[in-house]
Amino acid sequence: MAVARRPGTHPEARVAGSSYDGPYELCGAAVLAGASRSLALTPRLYLSGELSATFSYIDAHPDGASRLEFTVRNPAVHAQVGMGYRF
Repeated sequence: MAVARRPGTHPEARVAGSSYDGPYELCGAAVLAGASRSLALTPRLYLSGELSATFSYIDAHPDGASRLEFTVRNPAVHAQVGMGYRF
């Protein structure tokens, strides 16, 4: 029996002979920590910087694909710099 799909995105995967073409499923979490600092260059002009770190983790066992399961860890560090002007 074919399942009618609504237009939009859905996950599709084929890994080591196992296929998955099902709905999105909640399977992990992510955390973010960061700090920012501003430095006045003039009374109106300033420089701003931010440093942050993220970590995400998933442990997936998709329904309908009994042989397909995987774990992914994704740590990352982000740095951003910008200039601002106070009107």
